[in-house]
Amino acid sequence: MFASFGQFFQFFFVLAYSLLTSAQSLVLAVTAVIIVAELVLLVYFLKGRRKKKEVVATIDNVETAGFRSTIEKIEDLKAEKETLISQIDELKKIADTKADVLESEVNALREEMNARKSLISKSKAGVDSNLKKNNEDNASEN
Repeated sequence: MFASFGQFFQFFFVLAYSLLTSAQSLVLAVTAVIIVAELVLLVYFLKGRRKKKEVVATIDNVETAGFRSTIEKIEDLKAEKETLISQIDELKKIADTKADVLESEVNALREEMNARKSLISKSKAGVDSNLKKNNEDNASEN
């Protein structure tokens, strides 16, 4: 019916002014126009407030969705952390086993080296005594 608030206000003001001629009636008309204007402003205010609530609700939904995605990301990272920790523990066990095997092999090689050294030292002592004997024999023959 009315395109804007201004047209609405003008209509009631002109209507009230044309219908009323006495000062008392004019005061009543102006009062009525003011009351109607306040009611119109109240309606606009409530509409604006509802829109604000809708905007706030939309922002809350966006923030809630952001929080949800952050929480899901945290849960995924926690699960991945647990998986990685278990994999690291398995790798530690494998490394410890390999170190134990290598240590056993090194000890076996040390024992073999010591055994060969003792054999060489025993045979060297025998060879040295045989060489002395042969040298003495050769010297006595000459």
